[in-house]
Amino acid sequence: MMADAFVALADRDRAIDALEEAIARAPFMAERIKSDLSEDDEPGLVTEYLLSADPWEIQRRFRDRRQTL
Repeated sequence: MMADAFVALADRDRAIDALEEAIARAPFMAERIKSDLSEDDEPGLVTEYLLSADPWEIQRRFRDRRQTL
């Protein structure tokens, strides 16, 4: 939902950051949502990013980034 809000504000970078944080916190849910998406779903940044993303890679990057802080 935060990613959608940032998309509405035309802030692509913050939308992707919010989306990646959500994916990293719940990669199983991201996989489930990804498997439920179809070509009939409304195109947009969130849908396109989720379809192209590997939730487990995002979780790894997010975890690694937090450990270096």
